[in-house]
Amino acid sequence: MARIRIHFGAVQNANSDLQRLIKKMEQVESGLSALRRQLDPEIQPRYQISASLKRACTDASDARKTAKKLCSVTADGAEQYRLTEKRLASHTPDNRKV
Repeated sequence: MARIRIHFGAVQNANSDLQRLIKKMEQVESGLSALRRQLDPEIQPRYQISASLKRACTDASDARKTAKKLCSVTADGAEQYRLTEKRLASHTPDNRKV
């Protein structure tokens, strides 16, 4: 039977990278929202600029929320795996506590 190993340091590093990306996504989302508010009302109807910016804001928000969920699920899963490994390591092969 193959062994499954989790490299906790790599998971933590990936989550740290993802958290930095989430912060950048928040900045983009904020910038798009500010641009939409500052856009001259006479220009907004042209080429559906306002609708396009609104859609971009919504898409950016959805992507950020998904990334946050991914970060949380990954961290929780790694922690549960670590605790399970620790609990299993404290048992002898015949499942008696050491």
